[in-house]
Amino acid sequence: MASNNRIPETRQEYLGAIPLLMSYFDRLHIKDIVDQALPVAGQAHVSHGESVIAMLLAMFLREHRLYQVDERLKDIDLAALLGHQGLTADQFNDNRLGWSLDKLYGNTAQLYASVIFAAIKTFGLKIKRFHADFTSIVLHGSYPGSESGLPGLLQPPIPARGFSKDHRPDLLQLVWGLVTSEEGVPILGNFENGNAAEPELFRKQMLQLAGILENLRAEGAVMIGDSKLCTIATMAQAADLKMPILTLTPETWNLRAEAIEHACKMKELPLLMVTEEGEEYRGASWDIPVLIEEPGKPCRSAWLRVMAVYSSQLAKQKAVSRLRASKKEETRLKAWSQKLEAREFACETDAMKVLNHEWKAANAKYYSMSYNIIREETLEKRRPGRPTKGASVKSKSIWRVRMNLSEKASIHPEGVNPDGFFVLMTTVTDKRKMSDVQMLTLYKEQKTVEIGFHWLKGPMAMGPIFLKTPERIQAMGFIFLLTLLTGALIQRDLRKSLRKRGGTVAYLGHKRTEAPTWNSILTLFDSIRATQVRIDGVWHRILHLFNEDHQEILTLLNLEHIYENNSCHVYS
Repeated sequence: MASNNRIPETRQEYLGAIPLLMSYFDRLHIKDIVDQALPVAGQAHVSHGESVIAMLLAMFLREHRLYQVDERLKDIDLAALLGHQGLTADQFNDNRLGWSLDKLYGNTAQLYASVIFAAIKTFGLKIKRFHADFTSIVLHGSYPGSESGLPGLLQPPIPARGFSKDHRPDLLQLVWGLVTSEEGVPILGNFENGNAAEPELFRKQMLQLAGILENLRAEGAVMIGDSKLCTIATMAQAADLKMPILTLTPETWNLRAEAIEHACKMKELPLLMVTEEGEEYRGASWDIPVLIEEPGKPCRSAWLRVMAVYSSQLAKQKAVSRLRASKKEETRLKAWSQKLEAREFACETDAMKVLNHEWKAANAKYYSMSYNIIREETLEKRRPGRPTKGASVKSKSIWRVRMNLSEKASIHPEGVNPDGFFVLMTTVTDKRKMSDVQMLTLYKEQKTVEIGFHWLKGPMAMGPIFLKTPERIQAMGFIFLLTLLTGALIQRDLRKSLRKRGGTVAYLGHKRTEAPTWNSILTLFDSIRATQVRIDGVWHRILHLFNEDHQEILTLLNLEHIYENNSCHVYS
């Protein structure tokens, strides 16, 4: 008699952090926003929104690389994730994704603005303090020119050689600009020409940010950046947009030297902050008038607030650097002085001329020089052989340089080392709106934007299909921003809950931390797998390697049950 028992149909599934990621994609409405803006024809099986989700998953999972997306997603149940029956990984091939990138180009700014508006509403993001910065992204290979012909701001970025922060001036590069909120959430970002000037790019970012804030009806925002933001043109634009700025004052500005000199003369600088590591920050601020002069516009006056800040750690670091550089300079100058002292000169004027020329060329920073020019009598060289009877011995005068090198004093007469100072500048003169302590705190938070740069340097290994044209490069900026946004929100939510609860969470192996990063959390979840079993036409999911560490993190994120849904879609 034949048995009715049949072996259940099973299949293996990579799960990892996918349910966690999808919950954030859904709350940001990424797929819906893209599909609404870029609908596809009825015969297209895959939407542009689904392509974006596929690229995001490829960016997040397994080494954070965007290439061979179809291969990287083959163990993932995309049909269940996206609610699209029959959807498979092989449908996200290079041609399909390249087509989506072409369609995204020219729409990325509007699309990301829509996503950011959703994020602000859903997650209650703070939008008062913004950090801006730029970095260079090196490229390998050749890139054809733009084919879009789109005007103005829609022109794609052009790879070019420029100032390389990666120390690769021999390679083409792009400049990547990023603006984050005070919580590290990317508000806007884009690729720019590889040879673009940062002060101009800062002003472009300021205009874009002002547009976003206007739509949100947000006021009182402050833009924070490095010394490239500190220009007269930027100050003028900030005044026109009524957007205060906070920057590091460039070393070339006389204003900086004057502020440090003023601070050094003070008997005692007020204590601003002491870090957990014991680093002290002391400083004082002053309001100063400046003239804003722009070509074709009337001259106008404005008030700035500068603050000289003394850092004990910075002073130690620069002292070590000064000592190292001083020793190196001493060795170089001693070798030079020995050669010069060995030379003979025909007159004092010649000796002085050579001494002044070579001392200027020596460009001594840590040593000063004193000298004497002495006259010596020497016997002239006679011809070889026996001298004639009665021949006189002739002498001649020569001049030599004798030098003494002495190290310049590195300590200010009042006892304060000026090397320990940096100078901040802001257009906010009212200390009720921004105190000295707040001014320092906001600038120290500038590292939040740099974290995004560290991650961005890694995932740039992409297949040629994705970087085929400058237009696609610009579209890829949208994918990068969505990746950074999702990761930043996960990290923000987890740290916020952890601070409220206290304690630590797991991040790698048996290690725990009070400050988890989104990258470490996703790595921790990477081990999760699942087996799908088909019973009576219904697929059921059985989790593997899901443990209490994962559950603890999900509880902190208020996502306790996203891995507990065992039922999958019914397939005929």
